[in-house]
This record gives sequence, structure tokens and C-alpha cells, in this order.
Amino acid sequence: MSYYRSDNFQPCEGIGYRIKRLHQVAYALIERRFSDPDLSFTQWIALVLLRGGQVDTCAGLADFTGHDRGATTRMLDGLETRGFVIRERDTLDRRIVRLVLTEAGADACKALTPRVMDFWNDVLDGFERSEIDRFHAMLDAIQQRVDQMAETDTQP
Repeated sequence: MSYYRSDNFQPCEGIGYRIKRLHQVAYALIERRFSDPDLSFTQWIALVLLRGGQVDTCAGLADFTGHDRGATTRMLDGLETRGFVIRERDTLDRRIVRLVLTEAGADACKALTPRVMDFWNDVLDGFERSEIDRFHAMLDAIQQRVDQMAETDTQP
């Protein structure tokens, strides 16, 4: 089944564009909730990813978030200065520097999490739980399909 055809495809109404636009607007709105000196939203995301084990190196964090490696290094410098992360050399490969979330970093992450939860709860207000669960399932399926395509893509 082909959902999009030449007679109905409008790029600004496509799934990819709408997901990107949702991300851009939501990111900006959430960033405003982090406008005090605690942490930026970007810094909070780094702490969350470290806490969850999704990343453990600067390069991994930059790649996961799609940020420039230099900017990511500078952001991590600030988190390290504030005692939220420490850098440790890998015991098996001294070239690798691992990021470790400190107790202070975990506490800061936990303290600021309600700002993000409250935002998304406001967005989802009025939807039934079953609708939200179905939306999550659809996003998961789309993500899995795109990841699968990325693994096998041979297009230049």
C-alpha cells in the first residue's frame, strides 16, 4: 500500500515534516521551562541519557542527540565543573573516556524531570489513555521501520 501519491503528497503535511515541526516547537517551549540557572534542557537531556545508560561517551552523546561534538564537549565541561558528571578513562582502552553521572547529577536530573512531565501532560490533556498508548505504539513501529531501513540502506 502506498499512502503517499503524486496527487496527495504535500511535503509540509508529511509525517517527517510534522514530527520535525512538533520537535522544534516542543523543544523551544520546554527550553523556556529551563530558563533559570539550574540546567538547560539540553544539559538535562544529557543527564537523562547518562542515567538511562543510552550513552557513556561524549561522542556517543553527540551522535545520539545530533549535536556537534565540540559543542557537546563544552556542554559536558560545564556539567563536570558543576559536579554533575565525571570523566573516567576506560580501563581496557585508555583512549576512551567514559562519562559517569554523579549523585549530584542524578539528583539534578530527578529534580527537573517534573518540568518535562508537566509539559507533556499539558499537551496530552484531553486525550484518552488508549489514544496516547496507540500513538506511542505507532511511533515505536515507525521508529523500528526507519531504523531497519537505515541498517540496510545502500543509497549514496
